[in-house]
Amino acid sequence: MSKQENNEDMITLIDENGNEQLFKELFTFDSDDYGKSYIFIYPAEQENDDSVDIQAYIMKITMDRTLFQLKMIRNGTWLKKY
Repeated sequence: MSKQENNEDMITLIDENGNEQLFKELFTFDSDDYGKSYIFIYPAEQENDDSVDIQAYIMKITMDRTLFQLKMIRNGTWLKKY
């Protein structure tokens, strides 16, 4: 996963088949209790819809904060490792 350079709240996810999908960041937070960071995102094409499909992930960030590893919270599998 990487953030779009010119729009900090847009994220591109790449699935196991190499398909890319653009998401919009809803919010992120760090949990001191669990020592993890979390991100909530939704598909960018749903931005103007009445309801959106919010997805929650545990997030690991690289030192330069440009690449991420995401672990979907509901099933615990890593989406893409960099």
